[in-house]
Amino acid sequence: MVIGPDFTRAPRDDERAEVRRIIETAFDGDEEAEMIEVMRRDGALANELVKPWAGGLKGYLALGRLSAPDDWFFPALLAVSPEAQRGAFAPNQGVRRAYQIGRRLLEELGTIVGAGARGWPKVIICHGPGPLLDRFGFDQQAASSLGSPFKGQWPLGVLASGDAELSASLEFPRAWRPVTPMWLR
Repeated sequence: MVIGPDFTRAPRDDERAEVRRIIETAFDGDEEAEMIEVMRRDGALANELVKPWAGGLKGYLALGRLSAPDDWFFPALLAVSPEAQRGAFAPNQGVRRAYQIGRRLLEELGTIVGAGARGWPKVIICHGPGPLLDRFGFDQQAASSLGSPFKGQWPLGVLASGDAELSASLEFPRAWRPVTPMWLR
């Protein structure tokens, strides 16, 4: 028996409107949804993941492709429907963590990269609050040699497979901008 949200997968084309609704309701507006649309149109999205649950989509993770190095990804946006945030669908407190959709998406991302899955990059970088980076395995120390135009706004962390070379000056896609995580708004 599966506990918690269904398996993570790529969104289908007929789910674009539902993905947009998740983003707009999670961030209370359309600015972030427009950013993702532009990134998709510009080819700056490397991958998109959704978390289905209870007959619909409840979570979304967009992975952007850095402009340089162009074989590195970054979480461009994480959105969870407000009704599903903080494990709201959990039947009791004891299993609440298993129902935290944003947490599950980020944990699964770490598992994929750590396993060196084919078709995935060896490196994913992330700007965000330090405790969040630590919780999901983004190594801040390993990222200290990376140059980023956003380093002053949020700490930088890196998820990397064992043989990844970690020295670069990061260039983000033109359409992307740092987004304050929905739980800090």
